[in-house]
Amino acid sequence: MVAEVDAKGDALVKFDGLQARQWVAKRNFARLRAPASTSADQLQEDLAGAFALSQRWQVDGLAEVLGERLERGLRAGSLAATLEVAVLHDASRLRAACLAFAQHSAQVRAAYDARSFTPTVLEALQLAFGTCSGAGSESLRGSKRLREVL
Repeated sequence: MVAEVDAKGDALVKFDGLQARQWVAKRNFARLRAPASTSADQLQEDLAGAFALSQRWQVDGLAEVLGERLERGLRAGSLAATLEVAVLHDASRLRAACLAFAQHSAQVRAAYDARSFTPTVLEALQLAFGTCSGAGSESLRGSKRLREVL
C-alpha cells in the first residue's frame, strides 16, 4: 500500500502485516503501477530483483512465491538475471529450472557461445553446455570465486 508520495513523486510503500517500509523512486513506482506496459523480459528482471530482496530480508514465503513465478516466466531474454539471482542466493530449484530451460534454447546457447553473459551466469551454464569454445573456467571467472556455503 502506498503510504505517502513526496514532491518529486517518489512513494513510500508499506507492506501489509510487516513493519517494513520502502521508498520507491517515481520511475520505478510507475512501472509497478502499470505492469502491462512493460516488456515480459523487464517484468522477469524486476521479479528477480524482488526475489533477491526477499531473500535478503528473509521473507521466506514471499521468496517461495516469487521463485515459482520466476520459474513459470523463464524467457531467453531474462534468463541471465534469473539464473544469476538463483546462483547468488543458492536457490537450487530455480537454478535447475533455468538450466533445463537453457538446454532447450538455441538463443541462450548462442549467447553462451558468444560469452555475452556475466561470469557467474557463464559458470552456471557450464553445467548445461560444458565449457565455452576456447575458454577455460579461469578466463570466465577472473580472480573471483563464488561463495561457498559452509
